[in-house]
Amino acid sequence: MLDLQACQTPPSRDRGIGGYSLNLAKALAGRAGDHDLWLVLNGRFPETIPAIRRALDGAVPRERIVVFQTPGTAAGSQGVAAGRVRAAEATREHFLSHFAPDVVHVCSLFEGDRDDAVTAAGTRSFPTSVTLHDLIPLVHPDVYLTDPVTREWYFRKIVHLRNAELVLAISEHSRREAIEALDLAPGRVINASAAIDDKFARCPVSASRREEVCRRYGLHQPFVMYTGGMDYRKNVEGLIAAFSELPASLRDGHQLLVVCLVHEADRRRLNALAQRLGLRPGQLVLTSYIPDDDLLALYNLCRLFVFPSLHEGFGLPIVEARPWRAPLPMRAGGRRSASMACGRPGRSPGRRLLAARSMPSKRCLPEKTSPATASRCRRDRNDRAWRMSRRCRR
Repeated sequence: MLDLQACQTPPSRDRGIGGYSLNLAKALAGRAGDHDLWLVLNGRFPETIPAIRRALDGAVPRERIVVFQTPGTAAGSQGVAAGRVRAAEATREHFLSHFAPDVVHVCSLFEGDRDDAVTAAGTRSFPTSVTLHDLIPLVHPDVYLTDPVTREWYFRKIVHLRNAELVLAISEHSRREAIEALDLAPGRVINASAAIDDKFARCPVSASRREEVCRRYGLHQPFVMYTGGMDYRKNVEGLIAAFSELPASLRDGHQLLVVCLVHEADRRRLNALAQRLGLRPGQLVLTSYIPDDDLLALYNLCRLFVFPSLHEGFGLPIVEARPWRAPLPMRAGGRRSASMACGRPGRSPGRRLLAARSMPSKRCLPEKTSPATASRCRRDRNDRAWRMSRRCRR
């Protein structure tokens, strides 16, 4: 059974995790052979179910896409009583156990902090495997886990992760991070890697299509493009600062295009930053989510694709952009997952590539950290995870 709630929740369904999970379902369906593949969805997201069924038509019989229901809300970090969350987890487990699955795979365990997703691993009723995308909140708790309720929710998920029979990491970097931070046996954590959808194959963009797309997004000059998220680690502020420091003759001939969901408060903040740094009106272009067809065209049309992220599990936009052969600078000293996404495992990409300015992080180790200091930092992080795990078991 494949738990596809990652294709339903607002934080994941329109981002890489949702697409990755849906493509995993399609790939497993095409290779199931004599095995029966069942998909499970959450009835608390009814508006998402028809689209998922349509996306899997012909791959998975409709009767094998089943839906569980939970009694009331179970949002883990919204002040919901822990008893209600555990009741929702027990309801899900009871529902799944009726199918006597050989294994249940959870496509994204860290769901349900602000919505009604219900995920768990390591139950007594059936073996569980989990896709691990990253452990970024654990590595940067001062950024992501400052709220006590969110922290409690996150470390309960860490307990579930440690109890899973098998962890499928999306990169070798994420695999090593899980082994080192959670003290998991190496044999329990497999690098399953990640890949892009077939739609990202290179194709020409006609002159009329170019004009249409550029007009839609206010692009009237050659442009530098970034796509991803808007949270701290994505380093969008650092990208804008780096763009502003280009020589005026180069900067004034280009626009900076940021493709992602941008809430109004972030839009005002980033536009104010751009103005303060001397960018002219319209030089910074902020979109919201855009159709895939437009994204493909923009990958092809950009003069330069940039990815200034401070920390990634894999770095999927890098792989998406590469078929278009756009030049690809990344942040110097970036996490190794980015170099793996570029097909250069074990090699830091930053030395020979243009680097966007990094935003300071108290939790990021300097590039020249001594082995002893790095070891102490990892041990401190592991101790915090262990202490919180003990608390969550009580």
